[in-house]
Amino acid sequence: MSLFAYVQARDSDRGYRVNYADLVDSFEFNYQISNNYEISFTMTYVEEYKEAFNAAKAKGRVYEDGKWFTIQQADTEINSQGLLTLKVTANHELIDKMKNLRLDKKEPTEDNPETSGGGSGSGQDDNQDKPEVTIKKTAEKKTYPLKDRLDQFFNNNDQGINYRLQGNFPEVAVDCDGSLYEWLGSHLKDFSAYWWPDGNTLVISDLPSMQRKTGQAFRYQYNVTNAQVQLDANNIVNDCMVYGGKMEKDITSGGPGGGGDLDSVEGFASSPINADFGVNKQFMLQDFAAKDHRVQAWGVDVSRLYDTIKGQGISPEWFLPMILLSKIP
Repeated sequence: MSLFAYVQARDSDRGYRVNYADLVDSFEFNYQISNNYEISFTMTYVEEYKEAFNAAKAKGRVYEDGKWFTIQQADTEINSQGLLTLKVTANHELIDKMKNLRLDKKEPTEDNPETSGGGSGSGQDDNQDKPEVTIKKTAEKKTYPLKDRLDQFFNNNDQGINYRLQGNFPEVAVDCDGSLYEWLGSHLKDFSAYWWPDGNTLVISDLPSMQRKTGQAFRYQYNVTNAQVQLDANNIVNDCMVYGGKMEKDITSGGPGGGGDLDSVEGFASSPINADFGVNKQFMLQDFAAKDHRVQAWGVDVSRLYDTIKGQGISPEWFLPMILLSKIP
């Protein structure tokens, strides 16, 4: 950004330089893809720059950083020091030209009334009462490529502007009417496209063609004088609770007094989970109490422990020896 600007009155070829002090204090630019492309600054009336101040009227022009802008607003007021000021807002001149470029439907007039039916009749009565019938599929819509729609506006236009396409775009069923600026705002999104001005050329691009890595970092108070961070908490997910599906567990019962195999390790390991193995319950509880140091240390009621394990569908005759072998401290 050069921060050197010249103001030129409408229908004038002469430009006047804007006070640099005004630009440093107030110059702002607002560039948004497919939307705004404007600059603004506040001028203070001083004798040295009064020509620029007086030239800054609505529809005047501003030259800044190699671009031409058209003044849309010029609001005067008295500042706190009692000086006359002028707030100037101008958008890229291509935007005004796009607003001037229009395709309006022709309205019927007395000289050119709206007509329907056949061509130039020969005056014979046998053809006068025969209506012309056109049959078409009502649900069928013709689609057009983006270039075809833009050519409707740009071909032989009187604004001296052109366009450049970059990227790939789908075909869409849209009509062309109104101003080019309005049409772009309403229909360009249907083509998944975006626009911005480049001199007298309207650049239209798809998203992949716009994206590129610059390798440049922007750091506040280093190469950026002002920064604004916006936070949107509408879609924040703090945590997720996941619920598993239903599970089925098959338990094979060995029946009272049997169902277990104590002859081998493999047989023991493959025995039903609730088998009692025909073990003497009282002897097993006494043996467990004598061998497990935690029974004496914690005062464990081995009979209650037996009933609790059995109530869970698990064989105490299997579970208690496993505790002894596990060497859990």
